[in-house]
Amino acid sequence: MINSGPLTGLNRAEATAKVVELLEHTSTGAAAITFRLRDWLICRQRYWGTPIPIIHCPACGEVPVPDEDLPVELPELSGAELIPRGRSPLAAVPDWVNVACPRCGRAAERDSDTMDTFVDSSWYFFRYCSPDYPDGPFDVEQVRRWIPVEQYIGGKEHAILHLLYTRFITKVLHDLGLIDFTEPFRRLMNQGQVLLDGKAMSKSTGNLVELGQQIDRFGVDVVRLALLFSGPPEDDIDWADVSPSGLTKFLSRVHRLATEVSSAAGTPPDTGDLALRQVTHRTVHEVQTLIESRRFNVAIARTMELVSAPRRTVDANLGSSCDAQPGGGGDPAVREATR
Repeated sequence: MINSGPLTGLNRAEATAKVVELLEHTSTGAAAITFRLRDWLICRQRYWGTPIPIIHCPACGEVPVPDEDLPVELPELSGAELIPRGRSPLAAVPDWVNVACPRCGRAAERDSDTMDTFVDSSWYFFRYCSPDYPDGPFDVEQVRRWIPVEQYIGGKEHAILHLLYTRFITKVLHDLGLIDFTEPFRRLMNQGQVLLDGKAMSKSTGNLVELGQQIDRFGVDVVRLALLFSGPPEDDIDWADVSPSGLTKFLSRVHRLATEVSSAAGTPPDTGDLALRQVTHRTVHEVQTLIESRRFNVAIARTMELVSAPRRTVDANLGSSCDAQPGGGGDPAVREATR
């Protein structure tokens, strides 16, 4: 609520309306709606992209490619054929660019520009629902089954362009009657950035960790686990603080534990240690809740504690003094992750 002059006791919406009323009464202003939207130039002079389905005819002007000739496919180009020459690479492919006008039959040319990749990335998830569907961009019934997307995860750089265009395309599809919703994603999470020594990674400055080298050295499972364990997904992390070698040791413990199981499959659980069974059920429940809330680092920490629990149980002669409670001692990295 506002406590000042003629606006006292009004909320924001009421105060805004009152200010507009006062401005209009004194002829010093008026209400207006301002959009910060600009025209979207979707064409690019590049090879990679969706061809623009327009044929330029000297007599007929711009003629759309007939539906039966869609989609327009790119010619096969590579190597020197893709070297920039001051025009679109497609313009230098006579067999592709030179066609007959579909309206009058005279010699004409295809549009040699391609669409901005944002055009593709604005609707690709609709196609994922029915990638082999031959009768249109997507199967409407499959889209109704799978979309809207429950959770979108992407970098914050997507918020201005990609997500704006995606919402635009979705609303156009709705107006065309192809879908029955107007928002493509129900929830959005912007993940953090992986830094190195406190700075954004860049090839030009040499401030870079080669992901391929890390995978070759530690394996893809370890690298994935290290990234998830390093902190909440929405926070930035510094690779200098990440310890793939520590996660390698953890996965080795998991493997050893799995190979040391001596009970036959189907053995009744009530013959085992009660405290260990309790901590197992408690961990399964907690991890499920943590994953749903996207606290992956804490879920991994809880799993680490569960992996340590059987060893402590065995060392304590099957539960004589079982210290298997989550959060009680253990790896310092686990305690740090569960703060």
